Amino acid sequence: MNFVARVKPGVVLRWKISRVSPGLLLLLCVYVGAQAHNGEDHGGGAVAAPAAVVTVSKNLQHELAITTTRVGDARAATALQLTGEVLQRPESNWRVQAPEAGRLLAVGGGWPVAGQSIAANQLLAVLEPALSQRERARREVDLASLKQKISIAQINVDRLRLQQRASGIGAEGNTYVEGAFAEYETLQRQIELAQQGLSGRVEIRAGEAGRLQRAPVSAGEVVARGQALFELAGARPRLAVRVYDPRYTRGAIVASATVDARTYPLHAVGYSAASPEPGWTLLLDFDAQAPSLAPGALAEVSLNAAPKQAIATSLSLPRASVQGTSDAAWVWVHQAPEQFVRRSVQIVDTQRDTVWVAQAALAADERIAVQGAALLDQFRR
Repeated sequence: MNFVARVKPGVVLRWKISRVSPGLLLLLCVYVGAQAHNGEDHGGGAVAAPAAVVTVSKNLQHELAITTTRVGDARAATALQLTGEVLQRPESNWRVQAPEAGRLLAVGGGWPVAGQSIAANQLLAVLEPALSQRERARREVDLASLKQKISIAQINVDRLRLQQRASGIGAEGNTYVEGAFAEYETLQRQIELAQQGLSGRVEIRAGEAGRLQRAPVSAGEVVARGQALFELAGARPRLAVRVYDPRYTRGAIVASATVDARTYPLHAVGYSAASPEPGWTLLLDFDAQAPSLAPGALAEVSLNAAPKQAIATSLSLPRASVQGTSDAAWVWVHQAPEQFVRRSVQIVDTQRDTVWVAQAALAADERIAVQGAALLDQFRR
């Protein structure tokens, strides 16, 4: 059967349909009629709003190619899936080095081995410094000088603390106060290391938590100053991904990484141009708990550009599922096998194939129409 409709002068729509149900024929006639008027009022009254509840048989749903998706799965479906590479964070202690020359001794339950989980500040080994008589005498003089300096630093800290209590102003943002505290803590650490060196027992501790990737030395070995003793993998890892859309470099994004079937939230900390290659390199850090990952490892990363408003109160849906405008928008909820209910939503932001709407209007386990959702609007009261 040939189906012909003249929408406007010079424009004719033709369909050739071998088999058509009465319901589909009626819907096509309504749809073409609406398109012929372009949604305008030509004296016959305003166009009626879509029905609140629409009943569509399963056969007609198949003929109209109407598909649905769970609201909880919509975000994953619209997110950008990428592969991220683990980078070494510049402020992390990935490599533990010998503070000076000496002999290594095991402590506790034995020598650390690769694959072992390491806690922050965990004692890994003890170093016996190889000090000559001249070196020992020089360090005793240096220790006495450090103790004099820390006495002066302690007076400065006490004076600044007294001023803070009197004025009620904290140390944050005051470079003089912050500098005095930093100087005192540095001198305190230098004195501690000097005393350990003179006592013949320098503690080798992990700077941060992680997993021991490599221990190139063993107990009883003599090492040089600065020699690598232990290498930690995954202590506060950072991920780098390549993006080609500038939206991901502007404002907030919603990101997560999947490692060993577990999802970890991420946040962006910066980006740089991937010159001479196209695109940008986006840097992502874990929000809180992070898995143990070695530099160079790969992880699955999901990216989504956030709306202008707070992402915590909105969710992303496919563009085809949302009808109307920001002031009067709706989706079709598949409430029963042959029933769709129109649900009003508030559009927060629109970005290409993704629409951000207020989250309170929909539950994660509800299903909404996606492909063919616009056809349900043709059913009128």
